[in-house]
Amino acid sequence: MLALVRGLPSDALVWANESSSWSMQLELSAVSVELLHAVCRLLMQQGGAKRARLPEPLRIPRPTDSTMTRRPSRPSFDPDKFTAYLQRLEAGQ
Repeated sequence: MLALVRGLPSDALVWANESSSWSMQLELSAVSVELLHAVCRLLMQQGGAKRARLPEPLRIPRPTDSTMTRRPSRPSFDPDKFTAYLQRLEAGQ
């Protein structure tokens, strides 16, 4: 298991800092989804949907948004603690 974790690429979420920013690829993906949603809203309006039936505009929270409520942070991963845990399992403790 330890070999698998150590073999993960440097951009794997295991190594990610909670305050790190998104890559350009993730940012462009989020913007693309938001724009697609806006186009769908426009098509719904053109099709005669009432304003009350339109979904709210989609806004994907960014890691740098301080005003947005964030999900509870996931537990941090410490490779040294994980290694010690695996060594204890091997020793039968």
